[in-house]
Amino acid sequence: MFRLKYALVAFSLLSASSLARAQNLFVMPGGPSTNQTVSIFSADPFVFRTSYQGSPASLLALSNPAGTRYFVVAASGSSTVTVLDGASFAVIQSFDLLANGSAGILTPDGRKLLVTAGNLFIFDISGVGPTLPNPIPVVVGTNPSDVAVSLDSARAFVLCPADQRLVAVDLTTNAVIGTLNIPGQSTGVAVGPNGLVYVTTVNRVYEIDPRNLSFTLTDGIPLIGRPGKLSFTPDGRYALAVNETPTAGNSAVLLFDLASKTLAGSVPNFGVVLDKVIVASNNRAFALASQNRVLYELTISPLNIMVPSFASLGTPANVIAAAASRELPQARYLFFITPSSFYRIDLTSNELAGQIGVTAEPRSISVAGPASASPPTTFLQYNNNQTLTAGATSLPLVIRALDSTGKPAAGASVAWTTAALGASIQAATTTTNAEGYALATVIAPTTTGPFTVTATIAGSLLATFTLTVTTGAAGGGPAGGIAIVSGNGQVVREFMPTAEPLVVAVKDTAGNPIPSATVDFAITSGQGTLTAGPIGSVSTAGGTTLTMLTDINGQASVIYLGGYISPAFSFEQSTITATSGGRSVNFTVTTTLSTLPGGLMAPDPSVVLLKPPEENKRLEGQAGQTLTGAIVVSVFASGGPQAGLPIPNVGVRISTNIDPTLGPSASCAGGTVLTDAGGIATCDVVLGPKIGTVELTVTTGGFNNKTISLTVTPGPPAQMRIVQGNNQSGNPGDRLPLALVAEVQDVGGNVLEGIPVAWEVVTAGTLTLSNVVSTSDYNGRVSALVTLGSTPGTHQVRVRALRGSGVATFSVTVNVVVAQLNKVSGDGQTAVINQAFAAPLVVEAKDAQGRPVPGLQISFAVVSGSATVNPTTATTNAQGQASVSVTAGSTAGAITIRASVGAFSVTFSLSSRLPGPTLTTASFVNAAGGQTGVVPGSIVTIRGAGLAPRISGCVEPGTIIAPLPTTLAGVTVTFGTHAAPIFHVCNLGGVEQVAVQAPWELGPGTVPVRVTVDGGATLVNDVRVLYAQPGIFETIGADGRRYAVVVRPNGTFVTPTNPAQRGEILRMYATGLGPVLPLAKTNQPGIPGQVVYLPVIVGVGNAGVRVVSAEYAENMIGVYVVSFEVPADARTGTEVALDLVVQLPDGTTAQAPGSRIAIQ
Repeated sequence: MFRLKYALVAFSLLSASSLARAQNLFVMPGGPSTNQTVSIFSADPFVFRTSYQGSPASLLALSNPAGTRYFVVAASGSSTVTVLDGASFAVIQSFDLLANGSAGILTPDGRKLLVTAGNLFIFDISGVGPTLPNPIPVVVGTNPSDVAVSLDSARAFVLCPADQRLVAVDLTTNAVIGTLNIPGQSTGVAVGPNGLVYVTTVNRVYEIDPRNLSFTLTDGIPLIGRPGKLSFTPDGRYALAVNETPTAGNSAVLLFDLASKTLAGSVPNFGVVLDKVIVASNNRAFALASQNRVLYELTISPLNIMVPSFASLGTPANVIAAAASRELPQARYLFFITPSSFYRIDLTSNELAGQIGVTAEPRSISVAGPASASPPTTFLQYNNNQTLTAGATSLPLVIRALDSTGKPAAGASVAWTTAALGASIQAATTTTNAEGYALATVIAPTTTGPFTVTATIAGSLLATFTLTVTTGAAGGGPAGGIAIVSGNGQVVREFMPTAEPLVVAVKDTAGNPIPSATVDFAITSGQGTLTAGPIGSVSTAGGTTLTMLTDINGQASVIYLGGYISPAFSFEQSTITATSGGRSVNFTVTTTLSTLPGGLMAPDPSVVLLKPPEENKRLEGQAGQTLTGAIVVSVFASGGPQAGLPIPNVGVRISTNIDPTLGPSASCAGGTVLTDAGGIATCDVVLGPKIGTVELTVTTGGFNNKTISLTVTPGPPAQMRIVQGNNQSGNPGDRLPLALVAEVQDVGGNVLEGIPVAWEVVTAGTLTLSNVVSTSDYNGRVSALVTLGSTPGTHQVRVRALRGSGVATFSVTVNVVVAQLNKVSGDGQTAVINQAFAAPLVVEAKDAQGRPVPGLQISFAVVSGSATVNPTTATTNAQGQASVSVTAGSTAGAITIRASVGAFSVTFSLSSRLPGPTLTTASFVNAAGGQTGVVPGSIVTIRGAGLAPRISGCVEPGTIIAPLPTTLAGVTVTFGTHAAPIFHVCNLGGVEQVAVQAPWELGPGTVPVRVTVDGGATLVNDVRVLYAQPGIFETIGADGRRYAVVVRPNGTFVTPTNPAQRGEILRMYATGLGPVLPLAKTNQPGIPGQVVYLPVIVGVGNAGVRVVSAEYAENMIGVYVVSFEVPADARTGTEVALDLVVQLPDGTTAQAPGSRIAIQ
């Protein structure tokens, strides 16, 4: 009976809903290799859509952003990629890549499909033609296993475990642009929501900066085990992975903290190998084990695992595959499948929300669908709270826009802005891609301290990022860990100490210094000796290793003493690694010969200033400007066996030795830059805020200084400083005593002469400007006089430079002269939702003498409730009166409108109510057959707008075999004076319907029906009441066709794969067969022996058959059971016609719409 319930409900859902869905579920074939059926289901409503014959090795499905094409990737050399039409799901193209597909992914911009199958194949899917062009093969290595794509769709990262490397591919040129050796046996690659790349290997997870394809932690995140590919929580805080070898490390699930870059916890091994983790929210995930076919539930904080139980289902068993819908930050549904059923779980209510029978054992579930084009209503943000050095480039600032349902919102504009002087935003205007991502990077200003960057999403949503500029080593990213402060890239002679200590800083994840932290320094390559430096305190003795404790500023240091140089070399290099809290940084120091053969002193390495040239050592630029490649230095050995050879890893830095707040300054972008393999160091010069001409010192290797003449000139307008006139006040019509004066400055606060500006009143008509000076004088100043208007309150005047970005806003206040504000009319009205109130709201303003005050702007605002006011401000007339009209919103209830001017206000109390639903006599149909009209005691479907305005999906009482409620989800239905029992109230894709039992008390003819929804009622007169009007209940088979709900003698349903046999007595379920004896009662289930009063005829294959019985269904409401015999000579096939006819008292007949059954 349980299955029958869902067959009946599925029928009414399918008939009411559209098949155009945002998300689709592809169930990939499993079991024998002969099973090639890929079945496609809609996620919401949860119904079967269609199927096609694909590869038995189908792995995953993907959709282009428009949903016009779907792509199925298979682990097969033939039909490796299948292209489906997005409307019909018909196969329109197939590609044989001649090797098994192992992974597939769409670029976030939705323009390319990437598939690994022996090589990397790149498909251009951006065109609108009927077919795709052939893919572009890219040779990346031996049998690539996985692929990930950067959030900006610029690069692909391909994992080649056999070669132990990660390969970066430029997706503009489709060329390999870099490789990174990955130690150990790798299992997967993924890009986190923070934009960083993560590779999982045996005993390690490596975090990789995609900008330079380098490890953020030299030795990765240590663990014991074989982690699978990472899955990320929506907030980007954690990543989870199954341990594919749980006996190693005694862990089944691994949890990683991405901020601290550590293994945060694990689920102990409990003897089961899990296949994958499905993240459902920031604190909830599911895991599946094919070993025992059990679905597990995970909580993340604290980390725990359990077997879930769901309302109306209990504990799932024999689970083969599972997946979650794609809403963020919490998935709405969990889907899982067993050998016989496909289930949908509502993760908000934690209950069963749908079940569909399946006929073949599946392999996996893949969720795919078009991007959301709805406007964003909220967002997620990543890589906030970064710490940068002056001139360094941040990690990308990332936002992910979400629509009202939680789906990523594509195509939303994002504007990135900052008020920080000297900060530069790259890609300041972007648009969210198909995955809802938009990102920008920032070059830090030279001034230390915090600054903010704001992302304005779709013109209204604001995401604020805080970044902090510090001194020290360059490198974007979240604060925390260990970083180089100074001392890298020095050059020393044999047995001599470095001129400067090697200094590191240790900070917590909030960017605060950690005092007394242990820092282990070690010479990890080359020779030399370490001694304690002046910063920090010694913990253990020196040598090739030395442990220091950080000082109160979180810093520690060592001095490096050069070692012995082999006679065959002019120089040797050593790497000094500093490690704290599992994180490391590396210094490079070059040691050169002290003496040449014969005892002569060896010369220092040669340092040549290539740019600017020696004959014209001058630089000039504007304050805050970056001079790209302005200084280029060449370093090479000048004596010994390697004379003339370039020396790499020598540090170059620049300084004017002047406080940036007091005089001209400059630095290399990133602080210290190192020479490359050719001995060349290139410094992008970042100029400070102050102007003037000074000497700039270029220090190379800590031993060589060269000077350059540096001239810093005023930059373009960047800021506008208010000098006077702000925050004045006066009465209407007054001219303010002080002029508004502003000063045009560049990024460094230098005043600028001759800059044109624009003055503007922010709210037109509230103020008048005169005596306007719109070009800055020799002091950089511009000015204007202000005359106040009649609108009381605070108003603004804005002045902005017509070149550059300087802007300032003045505030002035018009004093309120009104003494009272009174309501005149319009209070206490009631209107139907979405309709205008009959009378306007009228107020009256008076002065202290009780005289009307004309010309005042009165503001009207909705304080509570759902309504709109038009206009929102109104000006009082000669009688001091102002009025507005009000329209009720879409939500019924109390409404409060406030009218205000200055400190005076009055409130109006209104209310709105719901209208009745939109119904006609044609809205009432047989629930099974769909014919217009009602039959006493039978099930009726009522369809019309306004029946379920508050509902998405269906509300059911939970049963159809017991007394039903007469009020459900705010809906009541009354036939004449008799309340109707309600089966369900639904709103699916905008189609609203209610299913009820027509009361047995009705008689043939017509009846008035009142339908009430949340207090709003509609009366439909003359609804036809028929003596009988049969309809056969149907369900949808695995082939997508309708079949009658018919049960065989063994209790199983007749389906094409379980056909009826000749000679069997079958039971058909129907409604609308008319009266029964003994009489049935409204809202009471059938009892044994209630026989249909009218003669019943059944036809099979267009021929009458023996009717064994026709009765009111036992323990059910509104349902009839007709038992009939399949003749021995009955026609066979999967679509044999089935008919049901009732003979009426007047001799005529009523016939149900034809259906079909399968007979063997």
